[in-house]
Amino acid sequence: GALEARMNEALAGLEWGYVTLGVDEADRSLRLAHHAMPAVPLAADESGHWFGAVLEGLYGAWMLAQQGGATGGATMRVVQGDTARLVLRYGG
Repeated sequence: GALEARMNEALAGLEWGYVTLGVDEADRSLRLAHHAMPAVPLAADESGHWFGAVLEGLYGAWMLAQQGGATGGATMRVVQGDTARLVLRYGG
């Protein structure tokens, strides 16, 4: 859809990989699967897993903007992740 396309345009400009969106009807949430996360090692985290927290914040901010800045209820959190694929859940 349009939201996924816009997210991927922004991610491509940064060379940060791409995202696919899907609905998990069982728990009524939006699932974001981020692929090709950049590997940015740090001394304390050579595998670059810390970058998942950056993406969690980025996607959370984007979703908040979709609500017109309204707060409360839904949250964004990582539910599964490694350097190849990061899965995030957005919902109440």
